[in-house]
Formats: sequence, structure tokens, C-alpha cells
Amino acid sequence: MGGSARPHWLGAGLWTDTATHPQPTSPRRKGTSTASRRLLGRVAGLAVMHKEVIGIQLTPTFGKALLKQPIVPDDLECLDPELYENQVVALELSTAEELENLELTFEVDGSIDAKGVRQTIELKDGGADTCVTVDNLEEYLELVAKHRVVGAIEPQLAAFRNGFAVVVSADLQDILARCLTSSDFVRLLCGTPEICVDEWAAETCYRRGLNSESNVVLWFWEIVGGMTQQERAAVLRFCTGSSRPPSLGFKALMGYNGDPHPFTIERTYDSAAQLPTAITCFNTLRVPRYTSRSVLEKKLRQAIACDTFNETAIDTVFPQSAWFATGS
Repeated sequence: MGGSARPHWLGAGLWTDTATHPQPTSPRRKGTSTASRRLLGRVAGLAVMHKEVIGIQLTPTFGKALLKQPIVPDDLECLDPELYENQVVALELSTAEELENLELTFEVDGSIDAKGVRQTIELKDGGADTCVTVDNLEEYLELVAKHRVVGAIEPQLAAFRNGFAVVVSADLQDILARCLTSSDFVRLLCGTPEICVDEWAAETCYRRGLNSESNVVLWFWEIVGGMTQQERAAVLRFCTGSSRPPSLGFKALMGYNGDPHPFTIERTYDSAAQLPTAITCFNTLRVPRYTSRSVLEKKLRQAIACDTFNETAIDTVFPQSAWFATGS
């Protein structure tokens, strides 16, 4: 999985740019088929096996659901803060009398049917006839959390797991579930969202007459250091094909053949009128002989702006909005 197409494929059109979790209900539209969700799982599995990152931020709760780790009420805090406050926090602080007055049963709201009627779902057998009390509140909250994280997205999750299992064996999934927290697993799969310029620079090599004290190198790190995280991600993507560093940091960058290959800046003898270029297979930025910091910054930003990839075609076939929701 090498070259610029590798990370673009892992991120383009399949995911959103922020923390994501499958939507409880997905509209019936092209691209929401079981096959599409299964493909998403295969992409994630390939990312794990090839030590790639998929360039988005999945929620830790989705990581738990994928690895079949135990779900607890506190998992709702990052997935659905409003539900967490209204269901978990509020109910845990309620007295026996307050719970009785609420007249809650072991049910949750489901989807709206074709007639526009909101369905209800029992959290356990006989849930409609089981009132929530102080004695069974813990069980109720655990079932609410399990339904929201897993049960409400069971068709999407099952298809994703199916695709993931094509690449990642059941034994390896068990090892991941035992050895990693959900946050660790998401970091392994999605990389590190924050780009630390000091770490990036410390793990960089220089070639063709450049070193860490060369003017163009000092200018480059000054420019990147003054950028926003989004702009840094764009520079990293231009140079390596991925907008995020690996979970183990820049020291873990790999080349197209799966071997370690550090980020590299090298000089070219192109005209200063030319833009910087990149060899993403080898995480290499090639910089002409620019004579000033301002020229380098202008040319670098122009190069990033020209680093386009047509994601429309992929998004048409596999629309991320069809089954991934941001945060909730």
C-alpha cells in the first residue's frame, strides 16, 4: 500500500474529519448497502495490518463496539453528552421517590416507522413491564449504554465487523481487545490528531546538501510552527500522503514497501520559480533553492493548494454521511 493513493484511499470519501460513530438509522440511499459497510471494515483492517492510519478520528466507543469490549454507562459521555447528562448523571443523582415519579421502564425510543409513529424498544425481555428503581438502576443504565453504542447500530456494526474480520483474524482481534484500551486501539487505527512540530523536526533527515542548520530548513520549521493544526496536516499530507502521524509518532513513518522511512527534506536544483515537490512513497519533501523565507512560504502554500484529489467519485459510491454521524 504505497504511494500517494494509499492514504487518500483510506480517508477519501469514506469518513468525516471529526470524531465519528455510525448513525443509529441510515437513510436508504446508494452507498449504504451491507457491501459498502463491509468494505469500510476491510479498509480499517488493512490499515491495522499495514500499520497505516485512516486519517480520521473514530470515537473510543466505536473501538469498543468493534472489539466487543464491555460497554459501561460512562461510554456515553463522549458519544452522546446530552444523553449522558440526562440519563446517566441525572438518574444516578435521583432519589427513590424521584425515580418512581419518572415512571421509567426498561424501554428506549426507537426509529420512526413508515406511518410516522415512534417505535419503542425493550432493553430486556419484559422491559415494558419493568419499572426502573434504585435497586435496578445500574442494570438499566448499562442496558441503555449497550443499546446506544451497539444495539442501535447492529446492522451497520455487523457488516463492518464482517469486513474487518476478512483481514484481521479473530485471534488477533482477541489480542487487541485484551491488550489495548479502546482509546489505544483508536489511536492505532486513526493515528495522532495533534501534530507536534518539535517531534516532527527531531525525526527528520536531510539530504543533498541540507542539514538542520540550512536556511531553507530553518525557514520551513518556522513556517510550519506558525501554522494551525489543519495547515500542518495539509503539509504532512502533501509530503507523506497522510494527514496524521502514526500512533507511535513520526519515528514510525514507513515507506511504500512497509519498511521504516523517516521524513526527509532534500534540495533540488530546480528553478526557484518552481514549487516544492514531494515523493510520498518515501515521505520526502524536495525544495528548490529559495532565497528567502517569504518565497518558501508562498511556494509551499501554493504547492499544498495544488495537492488535489478528486474525492467526489468515491463519495458518490461510498457516502460517509449515510451512516457516520459526528459525535452522536
